[in-house]
Amino acid sequence: MAREQAEKERLAREQAEKERLAKEQAEKDRLAREQAEKERLAREQAEKERLAKEQAEKDRLAREQAEKARLAKEQAEKDRLAREQAEKDRLAREQAEKDRLAREQAEKDRLAREQAEKDRLAREQAEKDRLAREQAANAKLSVGDKIANIESKLNISNNLLDDYKSDINERTKKSDDLIKKLDSLVTERDLDLKAFIAEDDPNYRGPARKFVSTTQQNAQLNAIKSQISSNKKVFDDLIFDFENANRARLNEMKEKGLNNEDAKQLNEYYDSVLTDLKNKKQKYIDLEKLADSKIKQINADVEEERLRRIKKAEYNSEQQRIENDQRNLENIKNSATNGQNTQGQEVSGNLLDNEPVTNDIPIVKKMNNVASGYYVVLGKFKDTKQRDAFIKQVVSEGGTSVNQFYNIYDGNYYVFLGKFDELSPATNELSKRGTKSYNKKMKIVQVQ
Repeated sequence: MAREQAEKERLAREQAEKERLAKEQAEKDRLAREQAEKERLAREQAEKERLAKEQAEKDRLAREQAEKARLAKEQAEKDRLAREQAEKDRLAREQAEKDRLAREQAEKDRLAREQAEKDRLAREQAEKDRLAREQAANAKLSVGDKIANIESKLNISNNLLDDYKSDINERTKKSDDLIKKLDSLVTERDLDLKAFIAEDDPNYRGPARKFVSTTQQNAQLNAIKSQISSNKKVFDDLIFDFENANRARLNEMKEKGLNNEDAKQLNEYYDSVLTDLKNKKQKYIDLEKLADSKIKQINADVEEERLRRIKKAEYNSEQQRIENDQRNLENIKNSATNGQNTQGQEVSGNLLDNEPVTNDIPIVKKMNNVASGYYVVLGKFKDTKQRDAFIKQVVSEGGTSVNQFYNIYDGNYYVFLGKFDELSPATNELSKRGTKSYNKKMKIVQVQ
């Protein structure tokens, strides 16, 4: 039992020793682990601190670089602004120099112009003084005397002025008389026309005019034209002889070597005489053509007035015609709005179809019972049946405000859709033309 007890104690001691050693080992292991953990944490802390220092250094370097960049940008901007300012200053100096030079040049030009003007005025004054002296010296001399003096001075024997003076005066007087007669005849024919037109106006209170027959007037005109033709032949002969004599005079001067100022003045004088003769001849020709044109126009106007009166005489009175036209218009409107539709039918006889498209506005003057204004005209008709058919077409397509007036001067009916006091609204209405068949040839006509 003692041995067993001793063995138990030994085993107990061994077991206790094992447990102590185990505890010691466990403690060592724990301490080793703690030490390893401390060392790991220390290393991690050291790495963090190292990385933090590196990041701080990077941040410092970045800030320094950013600052450098900012300063560089600021410096670059300052340099750019400095360059711009320097360029502005340079341009300003150049512009100021240009302005100074321009002012100097302008001043030079002004002084040059003033000097040139002074020189011109001085030359003009000198010329005026010279002419005044010459005029004072020649004040008592006639043109003929002056020319004679020059010819005498130059020793020219052929005195054209004396040789042709009487013929020139005679031809000139006769031509002036014929021109006055022709003007008088044209004036009389024009007054006859105006009186002929005026006498048909019931408001006319002028004096009665004695008319000369057309045959008698034409005989007077032909007689004057015959005299003009004869006088033109005399002028032709006179010009021909004068030119020959003038050539002989020029040859004589050339042979004598005369080309001074007196010779020039003499030549200019005879050139002016010759030019005057040719102008008088041309005046004959122009006047004869003008008179023919005026007489033809007057005759045409007389014939137009005569035809107008014939057309007017077809009615019992102008008022009766107007009443009949108005009544007929109302009947057409009523029939067109009561089912008699002519929409789409082609209507012939519209005289506007034959008139060229133009911006000119025809003017009709002095028509009784037609108000003044601007009319938007759709058609012109001589034939009343064609007029009525056209009005029916207009009404059937919606133009119920259609109206008409009669032009006593051309014998046509003007079918219109509107009348305006001013041109602007009439033009606006014209510009709004649509696609209706009746408004293809719309135009504005003014009645005064």
